[in-house]
Formats: sequence, structure tokens, C-alpha cells
Amino acid sequence: MTRDPGATDLPAVDRAAIEQTLAAFLAAWNAHDAHAFSLTFATDADFTNVMGVHARGRTAVESFHAPAFATVFKTSHLTGAVRSVRSLTLTLAAVDVDWQMTGMTAPDGTPRPSRTGLIDWIMEKQSSGNWLILVMHNTDLPPGGPGAGPPVGSPAGLPGGPTRG
Repeated sequence: MTRDPGATDLPAVDRAAIEQTLAAFLAAWNAHDAHAFSLTFATDADFTNVMGVHARGRTAVESFHAPAFATVFKTSHLTGAVRSVRSLTLTLAAVDVDWQMTGMTAPDGTPRPSRTGLIDWIMEKQSSGNWLILVMHNTDLPPGGPGAGPPVGSPAGLPGGPTRG
């Protein structure tokens, strides 16, 4: 696919549609509704969570989230905001979403600390004008926010390297 060199910004209507997809994504998460959550993804989507676990396709995204919404995420609350949008073509965009989660529990029901993270989406515009998630990679951010971890390439940032103390 050839990138459209003129596609550096999206029209306001497309940015609004992306924000609507984020709103639906958050509402479905907070309702703990795996089916509604999956509808924010394209039918052939790729999803990767913070642990590197992958699901391919809308049905697999739903199946992956249903047990978590019934257990560890049952009382969770997710908020988020679009950090940036970059148009790749007229129908593809890279979207970064900052998120915060509260109310998560361990499998035994013990409360877990609040989390923050960054979602990277590749979104695809549909013929209806809606935008759906085609690719999603989720990342937990370290306490203290972006950049609070060891510098990239430092021994503490490499597998087996020293840890920050």
C-alpha cells in the first residue's frame, strides 16, 4: 500500500468518528460487555494485550475478554483520551490512546492497584463513515507515567539487566 503523502491530518468528521469509537470502547469495557467491546474492532482485527497475548478476529477478541470481564475486570472502570491521530491513508489512521484503569482485582478477588497505559490503534474507516480498530497493541506504563522507567538501551531496560530500586 502506498502512503498518501498528503494524508497528514484527518477531517474533523473523521476525528469525531474516531472519538465515537473510543467512547463505545470505553462504555463497553465499563459495562463489562465483551460483545459490545468486540464491535469496536474490525472483523479481521488483531489484538495484543499488555502481556503480549494475541487474538485475531472480532470473535476471538470477544471470546478473550468475556472471562476477564466476568472475573478480574468485573469491577474495573476504564477511562481514556486520544493522545494523537496520524492519518496514514484516506481510510487508515494510527491512533494513540492514554488510559487509566481502577477497580481491577486479582483472580482471588484481592483489589489490584490502579493502572495507566497507552493503546496503539491502527483504525480503518468503514464505508458507513465509522472507524473500527484494525490493530491494537496495549501497553502498561510504569508508575510515574511515560518515561519513568529506565532509559531505552540502558542495562536496566534490557532483559536480565539490573532493576531500578
